Amino acid sequence: MRLPEGFTSAFLVFGDLLAGLLALFERVVRFGCDEISLTGGSNLNGLLAEVG
Repeated sequence: MRLPEGFTSAFLVFGDLLAGLLALFERVVRFGCDEISLTGGSNLNGLLAEVG
């Protein structure tokens, strides 16, 4: 079964948007809660060092 080209490109764009939203949400969670980090505490220190 082949999907129409418009559908596949729209699906890829939706996937990119979803990945971007997840990355943004992870960043907000890391800033909001120091103890709760989705990828580990060492990344939080690196992110704060970049911003500060």
